[in-house]
Amino acid sequence: MFASPENLFTQSFPDFAAFALEPGEMKFSRFAAEVKRRAAFFNGLADSDFILRAEGGIVNFAVLFFALLQAKKRVMLPSSEKMAADFSAKTGVKIVSDKKGIAGAVKLPDKFPEAEGFKFGNMRAEKVCFFTSGSTSAPKMIEKTFATLSDETQNCAKVMGGICECLAASTCEPFHLYGMLWRLLYPLSAQIPIHAATVKSPETLIAIQRRAPRAIFITTPSFIEAVARHRELFSFPQNIAAIITSGGLLKNSASAAAHEIWGKYPTEIFGSTESGGIASRNQGVSQNWKVFESVEISTDARGCLAAKSPYCAGGFFQTNDLVKILPNREFSFGGRIDRIVKIGETQLSLSDLENAALESEFVENCHVDFSENVLRALVVPNKKGKI
Repeated sequence: MFASPENLFTQSFPDFAAFALEPGEMKFSRFAAEVKRRAAFFNGLADSDFILRAEGGIVNFAVLFFALLQAKKRVMLPSSEKMAADFSAKTGVKIVSDKKGIAGAVKLPDKFPEAEGFKFGNMRAEKVCFFTSGSTSAPKMIEKTFATLSDETQNCAKVMGGICECLAASTCEPFHLYGMLWRLLYPLSAQIPIHAATVKSPETLIAIQRRAPRAIFITTPSFIEAVARHRELFSFPQNIAAIITSGGLLKNSASAAAHEIWGKYPTEIFGSTESGGIASRNQGVSQNWKVFESVEISTDARGCLAAKSPYCAGGFFQTNDLVKILPNREFSFGGRIDRIVKIGETQLSLSDLENAALESEFVENCHVDFSENVLRALVVPNKKGKI
């Protein structure tokens, strides 16, 4: 049974283990009760916008996140404590955090009272703001309605094809769109328990896999590539039902290595925070990208991909990605037309790197190049730099 994320707290379904803890588990009924108590508290606050930074893991994050949405607050999700502090200082928006002593943070009670009179509602109209480098290298805030997130989560379910009775493990945090959709919203909606630990090492993933008969793994190309480089050091259980990856292109060799290590070729998601998901591919089937059902694509005069999609603000997004549109709603990727590259899921501007080098009193000229996943810089020293 799949519950639409917007109706997660209003739709009736059998209770299930929402989070796998160490030890034990948290049932959805208990999770919902924790959300309700905090929602009643936030409902009494006059502010309409809040910055959320939860340092205590995904369970704390999820409780505070849904509580703010249920209190009809706009939730802003900076990706670091410093970014949260800087944004709060600049805008005056207060921070909600489970960590004490943060400047500009709302003082939360040590114990939230029961909220018998508070009623859960549909979250479709609420707003969530992500901070992303997106299609440039400068961070910016991207606002999404929860309707968009809910609809895209239902597309995640289509991609997964009804996989159930497994445990969700992830290297990704939910303050990014990819982590929000795949680590938090999709598993809760599909009643798949979310393991509370963020996977930061192969050993953590192995321990999680050993806990359940089957697991789905939500990760990034950099983690797969790191494991592939040292695959002889680890022995992974062969119980992965699916691997989802996004945040950059997965090299052919890394995709093949994942199949060798876990017995599954990863499903890659093509898109960005601004555009939402556009397409997916599985290199065990094809190198081409298959466009999602609700998305229509075209190319501009440069040959760059444009997407008409319900998952992006305004319903249309123009990329700087060179593509060739193929039959059967597929396309091949030909690189970016600009000098923005993605290294380890982080956007970098090659021009900005060159300009930074040129600020040195020892540099006369500089050219930065990125190819075959290697960043190179040709630096010409000036007279002072040659001494």
